Amino acid sequence: MVLIKRMNSISYFMKNLSSLFTLIFLVTLNSCQNTECENEIKRLKEEIASLKGNGKENTIIDLSDKREEIIERYENGNKKLVVTYVGKGSQEQVIKKSTYYETGKIKEVENYKQSELNGPYYEYYRNGQISVRANFVDGLRDGDYTEYYFDGTIWETGRFIKGDYDGEYSTYFADGNLKSKEIYKNGDRIEAVWYNANGEVEFKN
Repeated sequence: MVLIKRMNSISYFMKNLSSLFTLIFLVTLNSCQNTECENEIKRLKEEIASLKGNGKENTIIDLSDKREEIIERYENGNKKLVVTYVGKGSQEQVIKKSTYYETGKIKEVENYKQSELNGPYYEYYRNGQISVRANFVDGLRDGDYTEYYFDGTIWETGRFIKGDYDGEYSTYFADGNLKSKEIYKNGDRIEAVWYNANGEVEFKN
């Protein structure tokens, strides 16, 4: 009974926390009209946006209540798709999907948050070698990205920010030698160099 009361209190607190921060923000805005208050106003805006979750409802999920379910199997009985759930009833969420080859080896691993890809993402070849290593935030690629050849040699590397290439993006020949090097900013390519198999520059801009 005490635990239930505490959970109810936490739920009530979370529901009203966003409104409280909004009220504090409005009061601060009305009382501060000079540059000394800019930092405080910015901080409050960030906290309000975080609580609202960009329009998504914030719910407390008990992560200890994880369970896996085999959704699909191959004709030989091996699992094909396994989904990991957390929460119960209306708060139930998919937090992970794993697909497998017919041999039983892992093929792809996706992590989710609020129905969108979030966190590490992996793809594998049939021999078990990883083929893609990436990261997602709110359904968009965000962070380092690496793709590999069948033998584990790096094929390409890059970095994403909110779904767009940003920074250095490089590709490699199967022998490991550099094939191309490009520089991106906010998804736009600003510099590029391509090489042939002998390491000689074929194109540059």
